[in-house]
Amino acid sequence: MMNMGFHGKFSDDKNALLMDSIETLASLNCVSYQKIPDSRKIECLRFLTDCGLCFDGLDINGKKPEMVTPEPIIITYPANPAMLAGMKVMAVAQHDVQGVLI
Repeated sequence: MMNMGFHGKFSDDKNALLMDSIETLASLNCVSYQKIPDSRKIECLRFLTDCGLCFDGLDINGKKPEMVTPEPIIITYPANPAMLAGMKVMAVAQHDVQGVLI
């Protein structure tokens, strides 16, 4: 969620976050950029889907996440789109705090 919030860009209507690649989901956090295994990424993305997040343009049914189209991945939260703004604010603040501590 940290990478989605930090690296995601708001859509024009501010109801979705757009991500250009799966690689931004591949790092453990915004500071260390350590890789995590595909099986763990799938597990996390499926959990977030169960929690109500939607990932358009991303196939999470296989053994590893794959982009379906060359378009950006569109992340939405239909139950309350304002949650995406909170996720973005949280991620930026965490990144700033970690940047100070490093």
